[in-house]
Amino acid sequence: MRYFGGQTKKIEQITHAYFSSNPKARHFLDGGFCDPFSGSGVVAQSFSNLGVKTVAGDYAKFAYYLTSYSTAFDVHKLEQISDELNQSLIDVGSTEKADTDFERNFVQNYAVNVPYFTKKNARRIAKYRLSLEDMLLSGSISDTQFNALMGSLLYSILKVANIRLMFDGPLSGIDDQPVLLLSRFPENNKQPVSVFCQDYKVTVDNFSGGVLYLNPPSLKKDYVHYYHLLDTVIQMREGQIVDKSGRYLHFKKENPVSVWGKASTARDAFYDLLLNNRARYIVMTYNKNGIIPLDDIRSGFLRNGIQRTFKEVDLGNEVLFAIEGGA
Repeated sequence: MRYFGGQTKKIEQITHAYFSSNPKARHFLDGGFCDPFSGSGVVAQSFSNLGVKTVAGDYAKFAYYLTSYSTAFDVHKLEQISDELNQSLIDVGSTEKADTDFERNFVQNYAVNVPYFTKKNARRIAKYRLSLEDMLLSGSISDTQFNALMGSLLYSILKVANIRLMFDGPLSGIDDQPVLLLSRFPENNKQPVSVFCQDYKVTVDNFSGGVLYLNPPSLKKDYVHYYHLLDTVIQMREGQIVDKSGRYLHFKKENPVSVWGKASTARDAFYDLLLNNRARYIVMTYNKNGIIPLDDIRSGFLRNGIQRTFKEVDLGNEVLFAIEGGA
């Protein structure tokens, strides 16, 4: 998935390998696994499939839906709904008249003004989103099914969008964009994951024992600012866009940068998180070029008397830190 905040397969595999090669760390998984910055949900999915009781959370709505998609359980019915939706929109093209203001606005903004999509795909995105809303309101799908299907739509958008990695302006050339279809669901999920849309502190406060996995935002802005278009789809926003990235007029005002997006506050938030948790084991992966200097992260782990089992592993662009907690 082209998502900066999403953990790559490499990081997932290395994290797995770390636990496999450290029997004591593996033992702590018996108490559960908590991922309060779940992003795309692939790490939570991975540990859940080891048979570990897993909790995932993220404050960003789009990340919550992506995690709901990645960790979807008992997917047979979801695939049936997805296939029916794909079939119902098979003839949607680039020229027909829009049925709703949202569709008309979305096509104008994101296929003409800021061309992230072909007109055909922009129409399809709008129609998928409206169909999901109608199905939820009519009671034909549950909240859980809606969350997973919304995640499937967002995942599909990320696959076909005319971007390199983020929605900071479209690339040139869009004529050969593949037709957007709802993505297939992962078929190997072995058990449900508890997924929440909430602040990381709430997720951490409600977890005790086990392994706390940290992968906090590392950019100077929150990921929601780079993936604003996903928020547009979720909220079915209409109106004027104001810059080359396609953000809406009041987007920045409505989405102030969190403590993790400012160098002046991210380090203190990290230190506070280390002190105020009840996990038995803490693992963290962080980008080497993130706004918290790596020396400050090391200091955080090694201070306050919790340095007895500190480990550090170089992962290339990221570093894995691990330590036994005090719960």
